[in-house]
Amino acid sequence: MLLKDVRERMAETTGSDCSTQEPQSAEDANDSNSTDGQSHDATVRCPPKGRRTEAAGNNSKLAARRKRVMEPPLMIAPTHLRNVAAGKYHMPRTAAVTFADFEEVYQYNNKVAVTVSAAKSARNTVDLEWSAPESVNIFFGNVTHWGPQAANFVFDAQFKAKYQYAALVETHTKGSTADDLEAKARAHGFRAHCNHAQPSLETKGSHGGEVILAQEYLYAIPVAAAAQEAAISVNDSTPRYTACEIRVGSCPILLITTYFWCGEKWSSSNYAILQQITALIEAHALPFILVGDFNMNPSDFAAAGWCDHMNAQILQCGEKTCTIGAGAQLDFAIISRTLASVMSISSVVATWKPHFALVLSIASKPRQVMISKLQVPAELPISEFKKAWALLPDDLKHVADVNSQVQADAMLQLHAIDHKCPAILGQADP
Repeated sequence: MLLKDVRERMAETTGSDCSTQEPQSAEDANDSNSTDGQSHDATVRCPPKGRRTEAAGNNSKLAARRKRVMEPPLMIAPTHLRNVAAGKYHMPRTAAVTFADFEEVYQYNNKVAVTVSAAKSARNTVDLEWSAPESVNIFFGNVTHWGPQAANFVFDAQFKAKYQYAALVETHTKGSTADDLEAKARAHGFRAHCNHAQPSLETKGSHGGEVILAQEYLYAIPVAAAAQEAAISVNDSTPRYTACEIRVGSCPILLITTYFWCGEKWSSSNYAILQQITALIEAHALPFILVGDFNMNPSDFAAAGWCDHMNAQILQCGEKTCTIGAGAQLDFAIISRTLASVMSISSVVATWKPHFALVLSIASKPRQVMISKLQVPAELPISEFKKAWALLPDDLKHVADVNSQVQADAMLQLHAIDHKCPAILGQADP
């Protein structure tokens, strides 16, 4: 009876009007049977008015918070993109991404991170490796004549995806046609470094013409005007080359393309071209790549001794690059010997004739290139040691002898532990 009165007073104090029937205990049943006219209902305390909605809201927020903790975003853009840019992370990505493939979008410091829906299956997924390109590719070709055929080939999207730089010769562009080439190059995302063609007295047309195309996002600057003027002033010949400074990683390289006079080999005109190029290279003091149509075989070019003078070597594909007549290898490159271990060359087919094109590849991670090298131990400075040993007093000689013996014993023991075999330590002749 006392318990029932306490429950009724608590319900009145809280102001709750919600009372429900609850099962009675045996003690309550006996108390209720001993009273006359007493109600058999037992009131239960309910939450106060106005608090039930708030509690329900808190529960929903708590559930959402638990969901975010239990199901965090699978990818946080800033961290992963830094790893991807450094070539340290390989991330599985969907082949075709649509908005239906994602459930939620989270915002972190104004950079978006996406959560892949757990309800959807991983359909149409492939593993794509996001890493830095293994090589920087330079395309070279003698286009014979710059026109719609060559322009469509060079400005194609697949060409831009394969090659970062393009060196073209025998464009026959000058004046307005050269300006049009530069304008079209800019429209297609290239910067052009042009050398105009020269008038031809025989054909009343033009002869030569060189251009280097570099994609806009790459480092490629023209040579300094003072260096160019100094190179041209070494003789009276009109320049038949163009050059620019490129950068592979943190290494600057002087890229030059040229077109020698046809059928003259080492004539005075071709000597003059190479003399200007030599002055340009010496003015920059950088590793260089000279690629072009030399209109002679690599053996004829090597006979001049220019490669030995410039500490360079010929890089050739070993195939005929011109199909006129019996064919000949007229297109090749001369590179600094410091670049020889990180460069390769190959021939490819282009849309023009009669020349094949070349692809020069430079390893973008040169420290990963392995080469064979004979390791020869350095000679011991025995003569200097004997002179210094003769000046030492006897007590210091004894200390040095003991220290060397302790060091030799330690070396033998470590070698035996590391290689699981005995070691023999040699001794120099007295």
